[in-house]
Amino acid sequence: MKRNATKTARGSRPTLADLVNTVNEITHNQRLSAFIVADLINSRQIRLEGSFHGRRVMVG
Repeated sequence: MKRNATKTARGSRPTLADLVNTVNEITHNQRLSAFIVADLINSRQIRLEGSFHGRRVMVG
């Protein structure tokens, strides 16, 4: 029996820009936002896809 899996459209997934904008709205500080987003990615709470999958992020 074939399983009907629902595929999410690529456009419906949140992007890295969406994450950055959301964190920036909460903190109102771009540098703090960058550190928070980097920590979320590096702690693997947020997973990047595509060519950046598995990469670590550094804030300079």
